[in-house]
Amino acid sequence: KSIIMPIIKFKLQKPMNSELLENLNKLKKMLVLLSEERKVVMSHHKTFEHVEKMRNIVNESIELAENE
Repeated sequence: KSIIMPIIKFKLQKPMNSELLENLNKLKKMLVLLSEERKVVMSHHKTFEHVEKMRNIVNESIELAENE
């Protein structure tokens, strides 16, 4: 008896852009400041500024990913 095994092809992915990875690490750190793990509570104004910075990083990251 012979057994027929399906062939599985894997798409090789390029390593992540270093700038994109750096942005993700920035966002990770910035999210801590908004989480329950934070050590200091920010004012509403500072929180809004912080979120705007994060939104800019996300937009930049999307552009980087789209241009790869």
